[in-house]
Amino acid sequence: MNKIRHASTGVLLLAIATVMAIFIACGETVREVEVVKVVEKEVPVEVIKEVAVEKIVKEVVTEFVTETVVEEVEVIKEVPKPVEVKIDKLVIVTPTPGPKVEETWVPTGTFVGVSNETYTMSGYAPDCVYCATMVHLGVQESLFGTKRGDAGELVLDPWAVSSWETASDFSYTDFKARENVPFHRGFGDMDANDIVWYFNSINPLTNPDSRNDTGGQMGGTLLETSVVDDSTARFHWDAFAGHTLFKTFTDLEEGMGIFSKKAYDERGEDWIKDNMIGTGPFQLVEWIEAERVEMDAVTNHWRKTPYVNRVEILFVPENATRRAMLETTQAYAGNLPIKDWQSMFDMGFGLAPESIYTVTQIAMSGNYWEHSHIKTGETLERVRDISKPHVGDPYEGGGTTFDGNTPSMQKSLKVRQALSRTIDRETINDVILGGLGEEHHLGYVWNNDPIWQENADAWSLPYDPDGAKALLTEAGYPDGFDIEWYVGTGDYETQQAVAADWLSKLNVNVTFDRQDYSSWRPTIVARTNSDIFGGCCWGPLLWPFEWTSNTSSFPGGYGIGMELPQSKASFNIKNASQDPAELKIAAVDMLQYLSDWALFPGVVQQPNAAMYNPDVISWQEMRPYLWMRLGGMRSFEYIQLK
Repeated sequence: MNKIRHASTGVLLLAIATVMAIFIACGETVREVEVVKVVEKEVPVEVIKEVAVEKIVKEVVTEFVTETVVEEVEVIKEVPKPVEVKIDKLVIVTPTPGPKVEETWVPTGTFVGVSNETYTMSGYAPDCVYCATMVHLGVQESLFGTKRGDAGELVLDPWAVSSWETASDFSYTDFKARENVPFHRGFGDMDANDIVWYFNSINPLTNPDSRNDTGGQMGGTLLETSVVDDSTARFHWDAFAGHTLFKTFTDLEEGMGIFSKKAYDERGEDWIKDNMIGTGPFQLVEWIEAERVEMDAVTNHWRKTPYVNRVEILFVPENATRRAMLETTQAYAGNLPIKDWQSMFDMGFGLAPESIYTVTQIAMSGNYWEHSHIKTGETLERVRDISKPHVGDPYEGGGTTFDGNTPSMQKSLKVRQALSRTIDRETINDVILGGLGEEHHLGYVWNNDPIWQENADAWSLPYDPDGAKALLTEAGYPDGFDIEWYVGTGDYETQQAVAADWLSKLNVNVTFDRQDYSSWRPTIVARTNSDIFGGCCWGPLLWPFEWTSNTSSFPGGYGIGMELPQSKASFNIKNASQDPAELKIAAVDMLQYLSDWALFPGVVQQPNAAMYNPDVISWQEMRPYLWMRLGGMRSFEYIQLK
């Protein structure tokens, strides 16, 4: 059996009025606001985000350096250091895959993990809004994986492809499909036809109906793919740079797992929606939305035969329940709030082999300021809802020229500045994160990035409720206003603390939207969302994360509810340039723009990783990652039961 089943969440209404309480809950399109209360609701829906610490246990810090080698695979070199992460440059290196080591053991036993993250799944790639999760689980495999080299550097690890060659003008790359990689459930070996069919099906440029979670990342990068022969897939580039393969086509950020064209051709769309087919070391057995995932090991897998025979991941939203399950060995690994870490360490628990920083940030969505599409030049049809105090319209006076001095642009700027400066980051870190995180001030950025460190004084935000109140009065909101904030179904204690501060200091009343991401996501794909939310993403600032705040992924792809002229300019440079100095200028220009217009304030940054019980399992290896999924659990093929 390989079934994907959907469930509906229940209804929960919770009103909170305390100033620094620690809060939690899920909702849809219905809204309900009680005066002077932060209100959240959940409604039925059909049914996603960093460095371990030595003060808690260990600290992994990385330096990104660039050098070009004669061969052709990429590596990002991470040099462990005791204090900071350097992400100035990239490294290009080519590892030669060694001979396959025959795996002789038989997988045994069941691993049980717990996570507070729930996902909606579909086995049809264009319809799949959480497909990257399948690569993290090990059900599917992308063109490349990532792994650690002998010195701790990040190495590009060829998975679905065995070799590749890029044209001298960077117009295309020919990838050789790896031989003898079978799809699950007897759908034959993967070849170039599967690769081409899959990428063309999820790329919004070749399939405008795609709503795949990772397809939008290819905007401005991949034009289309074509079959050269059964073993060769050609990727036609819109732009190609040193980061292209590592950023977009590995599992480091999300992961684009190859689907079976034969399964689609033989069984049809309806069947594959409920039957996920991949090539990974685990085969999906059952996916029950908001309840559990079950998968079985693939014996004699081409890359790595798992040690455990079965993996079960249970959806457990309550922090206390997940902790109790870990303490009583009902579960062997899972994610817990960082404030629980030290007491868990005292009981002998440890962190998974890889960890990362996660960031709480606020995207001031609704500010669609681009007038024309980044690629086609076509005029965009956007609703700029200036009834929302944080939204401005640079074209409200008519015409097609950006005007930052229109009434709504200046009023909304003051509102965004006021909200950004009424966030008590120090107290949130001390109370909610137990002092184990850091204050955070600007989206897209890690605090240990050298670009941030060079500009921290200019981009840091003061805690100034009185000044913020004066700004709101100047903007015409002396008595405050109501605002909606999408937080999804996971933990949101930090957001609630911010909302409580806004309420008590500014009389800004927050309604939390708790609906499932899969139900809410269409609003950001269609560019109709105008409610604030956490946004995405973070990582090396020389990489083109601006794709989330311009039209490169439109139509069909993800966005953070903002389309910004500077994002377009910086993205076009970073997406194609090989010059580190030019890349840095583009990054600084973008971050300065976000700071000047108060569009993407940060709240806190914290280390994040899965917690596991070393008395029950051995977990010596994990593929590195940049973004959290499944509470930091992945690489289950390396887990051994004791």
